[in-house]
Amino acid sequence: MSEGEPVGLELYKAFVAGTAEAAVLLDEEGRYVVQNEAHHRLLGYSAEELQQQTPALVTGAEGWLALWSELGQGQSVRQALPLQRRHGSTVEVELQAVVGATEEGRRCLLWLRDLTLIRRQETQLQVARQVRAQVVKMGDGAHIEDVVQAIGDGLESLDMPFEYCGVNVLENPDGPVQVRSRSMRRGGGWLESDTAKAASLIHDFWRAGHPTYRPDLEREDPYDERQYLQRHARIRSVVDFPFSHGTLAINSTLPQAFGEQDLNFLQELADLLSQGFKRMDDLSRLALSEAQYRTLVETPDFVVMQLDSQGNYLYVSPQVRQWLGHDPEDFYRNPQLALDLVHPDDVAGLSESFAQVVEKQVGLSMEFRWRNKQGDYRWAAESIYPVTDLHGQVKTVQLVLQDITEKKAALDQLEQANQDLTDTYNQLVQSEKMAALGTLVAGIAHEINTPVGAIRSMHDTLVRAVGKLQDVLDESSLENQGLQRALKIIGDSNRVIESGTERVTTIVRSLRNFARMDQAEVQEVDVHLGLDDSLMLIHNEIKNRVEVVKDYGEVPLICCYPSRLNQVFLNILNNAQQAIDGKGTITICTRSQDDEVSIAIEDSGSGMSEEVRERIFTAGFTTKGMGKGTGLGLAISQQIIQAHKGRIEVESQEGKGTTFTVVLPVAWCGGE
Repeated sequence: MSEGEPVGLELYKAFVAGTAEAAVLLDEEGRYVVQNEAHHRLLGYSAEELQQQTPALVTGAEGWLALWSELGQGQSVRQALPLQRRHGSTVEVELQAVVGATEEGRRCLLWLRDLTLIRRQETQLQVARQVRAQVVKMGDGAHIEDVVQAIGDGLESLDMPFEYCGVNVLENPDGPVQVRSRSMRRGGGWLESDTAKAASLIHDFWRAGHPTYRPDLEREDPYDERQYLQRHARIRSVVDFPFSHGTLAINSTLPQAFGEQDLNFLQELADLLSQGFKRMDDLSRLALSEAQYRTLVETPDFVVMQLDSQGNYLYVSPQVRQWLGHDPEDFYRNPQLALDLVHPDDVAGLSESFAQVVEKQVGLSMEFRWRNKQGDYRWAAESIYPVTDLHGQVKTVQLVLQDITEKKAALDQLEQANQDLTDTYNQLVQSEKMAALGTLVAGIAHEINTPVGAIRSMHDTLVRAVGKLQDVLDESSLENQGLQRALKIIGDSNRVIESGTERVTTIVRSLRNFARMDQAEVQEVDVHLGLDDSLMLIHNEIKNRVEVVKDYGEVPLICCYPSRLNQVFLNILNNAQQAIDGKGTITICTRSQDDEVSIAIEDSGSGMSEEVRERIFTAGFTTKGMGKGTGLGLAISQQIIQAHKGRIEVESQEGKGTTFTVVLPVAWCGGE
């Protein structure tokens, strides 16, 4: 704001009242006219105490004289300086002042920003980065001390009034209570927790799923903790923050030690612990998957190779040593080795097949000859197929090879007598190969298939029973709307059960896809069924609160991965209902045009600013508050839709709701 054409004084007052930063309006003599609530909270003076006063009250006479002199020359001022609060403490602020003209005369606007708060926020960001760095390094629970040390050092740098900080890890959350605790005293030193009662309480705090704050144990001790918590120090305040595998515990000798900002920051550290421990679980599952994979592929009858899209070898099974006399490391060191061993007449076909698999993302089979260390050529039957990522790009290429030298020789002898018999034998070779792999995966699949089969069987029985009950009702002409609604709910639930069992079989299908025993899971589906299933999953969140309006158009079946598409619908619908504070409406509109299907989901919620809208697909960004959102739902949804060659469009206006529109091609065929 600069001095120019006069405006009304009320406009200046409205500006001061409306800004979120601490602000005041001064008259032409530099006396206070009005302050806002933020200024009152920052310095502590009431409006009555500021009457007939100038900012010399908080800057000192000399400081105010210099500042007022600059303003008198028509300059705007921006500087950092200390101010005296009403109760004597000092706060460092960034002061910005400008002079303007009103119809009543010259006026001055002052803005104050608390630099202490800003610097504390910067320190918190630095502490979070340091803790995150240690969490990322945490390969197993043995490194938890480094994480606790980083947390303690960070709380020290923030001058947070803690006595102990610690991490309590639940060794077996679903079984008997077993807790491994590691706590650090302020300034160094470790303290082990060894009470069974403490372990039981930690398990209860973890199961609660929200922070448990005991502000003063000497006034109220709801969990009877004071006796063992005060063995080493007079602990007054205690708070436990649950994370994925336990709790982050912070103790203080002061009552009411932690304010709202402290609790929010400590929750952020607990979330970082969740990320670290989940990463350890992922690494453990990855190691297990790799072990299962090796057990599956390292069989005497096959050689399995995995290459990147550039032809570099990532994995070669050890059976290649028996076939060719070369070690797997020979292929890692020299990616050209395999082609050097291939018969010259087969090199071009093999190279062309690899390029075609990468470019067109299709699986191929072929036969070729390659040479062992003794100089003899051996025949190999090869199945080669791509492995793609969520974006439909080829990540790796998988090769499964079988030595068919002896079978080829026998086949050549029979071929002279009967060409038809040769064709039949070729089919037998391929069937035998697939059967061998099928036998290997059967053991892994059995434990999953058995319970899934039972669910499906009982599901079919339930469907028939409901059908018979419906027939009886129809024959008796009994009009009972409650019973009819119950039957409809059962029917809807049956579809959800069917969808759930289909998801469970994904593990088995993935193994079978390796042996190409099943078709890919791309299916032609009705998007309306997926929307209805997703709505049922959030029914408890929206009943009696959110009205759902279905404007379903006539749309064709589309090709997609149904479970992934349903995940997108669920994410968007869940965000929509969370955006509605109180009662509201969600409208779902489906249309078909130009070989595309659009699904628009509109809510009457709070809407988004342009800044928020531009960041919603960024992984980790969330507006739901600490501990309420991961910031991954929309990022994953966008990846899924892009993998389907579709797009997500967003329209939103603050206070007027949001519309997410998913646009998908009708004839998408899984990556082509």
